[in-house]
Amino acid sequence: MRGSQQVVDAFNKSQNRIRVAFQQIPSGDFGGYAKLSNAARAGNSPDVATIEYPQVPGYAIDGVARDITDLVSDSVRAKLLPQALDLATFAGRVYTVPLDIEPMVLHYRTDLFDKFGFAVPRTWDGYAEVSRKVREKLFSGDSPFAVLVLDLTPAGVRVCGIYSVTNPDKLTRIPR
Repeated sequence: MRGSQQVVDAFNKSQNRIRVAFQQIPSGDFGGYAKLSNAARAGNSPDVATIEYPQVPGYAIDGVARDITDLVSDSVRAKLLPQALDLATFAGRVYTVPLDIEPMVLHYRTDLFDKFGFAVPRTWDGYAEVSRKVREKLFSGDSPFAVLVLDLTPAGVRVCGIYSVTNPDKLTRIPR
């Protein structure tokens, strides 16, 4: 994360009891997750690492992330958005402290949602339910719906493709 080295330098200058050694590794799928997992398996994992929310369950299962439920006090919990803390929790146990939360948006056509009586989802379960309804009601010919697939990278958002959802078994890539 930007500024991490400066934070470590300031911390190290502020006291002489604990020394932090900062090591920057490639982010996410660019090798950092593999390096972190391998270090944990070798018994040489760092004390602190930054991971993305989707990694929490796998790291919890593999023993890479430590269960810190008992270390997260009520006063800390009160300062966190419940939704952010939920992203740091797996199987009812807390494995990380939320550092940030990414804004997520759903783009949809209100005219089509109104026409077909779809409610705008407010939860992941709601999103799954409306997705099933779209699939059930709209796969009987040409569908007015399309899927935009995005890849969030450290450099920004990359459009991977736009796909038609006229076939329930296969998305059809729409040329750009």
